[in-house]
Amino acid sequence: MTEPAIQVNNLTCRFGKTVAVDQLSLEVPTGKIYGFLGENGAGKTTTIRTLMGLLRPTSGSVRVLGQDPLGGNAPLLQRIGYVSDDRAMYRWMKVKEVLRFNAGLYEHWDKAHAKELLGEFELEPSKRVRHLSRGQLAKLALLCALAPQPDVLILDEASSGLDAIVRRTILEKLIDVASSRKTTIFISSHLVEEIDRVAELVAILCRGRLIVEGNKDSVRASLKRVIFPASASAPDRGPDMHGVFSARQVGKEWQLVVRDLDEKKLTELKNKMGTVPHTIEMSLEDVFAEYTAWAKKNDKDAAATKAA
Repeated sequence: MTEPAIQVNNLTCRFGKTVAVDQLSLEVPTGKIYGFLGENGAGKTTTIRTLMGLLRPTSGSVRVLGQDPLGGNAPLLQRIGYVSDDRAMYRWMKVKEVLRFNAGLYEHWDKAHAKELLGEFELEPSKRVRHLSRGQLAKLALLCALAPQPDVLILDEASSGLDAIVRRTILEKLIDVASSRKTTIFISSHLVEEIDRVAELVAILCRGRLIVEGNKDSVRASLKRVIFPASASAPDRGPDMHGVFSARQVGKEWQLVVRDLDEKKLTELKNKMGTVPHTIEMSLEDVFAEYTAWAKKNDKDAAATKAA
């Protein structure tokens, strides 16, 4: 059995009284695109900093490509491409100088591939970093992460704040890299649409805790919206209504969001509400919003769930 590209085991990171990551465990299979979803401040960047060996966990452990990244593991870092959320670079450098500088850091820097990406991303080699737009800076950061031909690519909010055209360019390149080189891609974002477009597997993080993870389609299908006419009895969300995440009246309808809806739960809802409902699928964005809202209300009771 192939070892996962990334393993996180009971990871906890505390800063004083603040718990940024709380007993997080997950595995990322080799060659997959894994979407790490969460609001700003959910703990995504802290998790990624531990994966890069930039932060020592309070407890728990992480392994990338079977190795511990702590302590400046140079051989391991040679195999990882990384784009940070701030895309930090020396602003006085020209684009070609940034590439030359990064080429000196990597044993397997592919000059031909870097040149190809330079043209594909429409970057001017003689332009200084301080004169690049946000989109150009993002493309340059991605170029520097891809040119070493990494086995694992880790992206922290790589397309946040960018216009739609640049985001599409970046996402299409990620899909291409994953399919052509079988590179494992771990991408964090609060932008659900981009994760929905590229990821095969997704995880939802809230307040440092993993709420749900699994195949993207399974995570999306784990919640259903059940619609009753407003004339139905008001929904009771007591213990006998297990699985009802939320219930709200919208116009002339009662809209209930139910987890792991099956015939038994549907029959129970029919009996409680006194009428027959209809069920609709939810988008990944809606599912993300519902899980996040539910986790905040339930806090420590919001145990992580593996979507089937």
